[in-house]
Amino acid sequence: MRLARFVALAGTAVATLATSAALQAAPLGGFFRDVNTGYHRNKYWPEPFIYADRERVGAPMVIMIRKGWEEENLIGDHHFKTGTNELTESGQLKIRWIMTQAEQGYRTVYVERSNTPQQTSERLAATRRYAQQIAIGDEKADVRESDMVGHGWPAEYLDDINVKFRQSTPDPRLPAQQDAGSTSSGGSSSGQ
Repeated sequence: MRLARFVALAGTAVATLATSAALQAAPLGGFFRDVNTGYHRNKYWPEPFIYADRERVGAPMVIMIRKGWEEENLIGDHHFKTGTNELTESGQLKIRWIMTQAEQGYRTVYVERSNTPQQTSERLAATRRYAQQIAIGDEKADVRESDMVGHGWPAEYLDDINVKFRQSTPDPRLPAQQDAGSTSSGGSSSGQ
């Protein structure tokens, strides 16, 4: 009985395979191919999609990191002298930090776009000159124009605020010393 069942099953399998091979060439072949593809997609789900999903989840983080470094390495209006478009001391210090201390892959100096293209190109040229002087070894200074708006104030302004704060701070004084016998007791101390 088992042998008969095995022979019947084997015969059915061979007939199915032969029929499916013949149907591949026939118009229904596309249908069976799609059923086979659908079966394998369902069988292996979600494995093929995990890696693409992980990549899509990480993509915004990559953009945020890049934009964060752009903001950190941005040379704004307050880093240039008014009228000459030359770097101030704080601008030079910032470029020095970028070119020597920033992480190796993030040593790009970004210059905030100015009101006129001429002013922007003058600032880019001044920044490139100074950054190339500071560059370590054969490293080429990467200076780019940026649409980002810098947040900050001129160093002189901040220094003025600190100086005025120190000037307005009163001298430290200790409270007047009281005599030991002049303490007043408002009531009796009974220990309860």
